[in-house]
Amino acid sequence: MRNADKDGGNAPAAAMPLTAGSRPARLAVPDGATDCHIHVYDPRFPYDPAAQLCPGPATVEDYRRLQARLGTSRCVVVQPSSYGTDNACLLDALGRLGPAARGVAVVDAAVTDGTLRALGVTGLARAPELPDAPPVADTLPGFETGTWVGLFAPAGTPAAIVARVDEATRKVLSAEATRARLAELGMQPLLADPQAFAGYLRQEIDKWVGVVRRAGITAE
Repeated sequence: MRNADKDGGNAPAAAMPLTAGSRPARLAVPDGATDCHIHVYDPRFPYDPAAQLCPGPATVEDYRRLQARLGTSRCVVVQPSSYGTDNACLLDALGRLGPAARGVAVVDAAVTDGTLRALGVTGLARAPELPDAPPVADTLPGFETGTWVGLFAPAGTPAAIVARVDEATRKVLSAEATRARLAELGMQPLLADPQAFAGYLRQEIDKWVGVVRRAGITAE
C-alpha cells in the first residue's frame, strides 16, 4: 500500500509487522511439501520507481521461520510486481534458499542474452513479449506445461447470468490496460466462451490423468 507524499508522489504506507506466527500448524504436510507461490521483499534491493505495491520487509530469514512452523521444505519464489523486471532480489533469494527453491522471473523485451542464458520459456508457443526466445518445445517436441486461471459458477447457474459474467469478463480482458498489465506479469489473456472453456478443461483433465497414470503417481 502506498500514500501520496508532500510532493504528490508515492511513498510506502505503514506496514503491519511481519510474523511467522507461533501456533502449531493444524495440517501435517508430507515430506518434501512445496510452498508453491511466495514473494521475498528485501530492503537491500530498491523497489521499482513505478511500483504500486511497496510492502514492508519479508526476507529469506523471515520465510525460513514460517517454513519451520508449517513444515514445508521446498518453495517457488515468484518475482513480485514491486521489483518490476529487476530480478536481483529473486536471484539472491534463490541462491540463499538453495536447490530446494525454484523461481519465476519477470523480464521485458529489452532483456539481454546474458540475462536469459539460464531461463526458458515453457509452452508450445513463443511468449509475445519475447518473440526471439525459443520455447522448450523446440528442443523437447511435445513439451507443454503451464498454469491458467478461469472463472467457474455453481452447477445450475442460470444461463443468463453465465452470459452476463462472460460478457463482462471479455470486456475487461479486451481492454488495452488489462492486456498491458497481464503482459508485465508474463500472462496472456485467452478469450473463450463457456463451451470452449469446458472443452479445454476436459483436455487438461485427460492430459494430466494420463501423466499421473504413466508416472505411477499416487496420493499420499
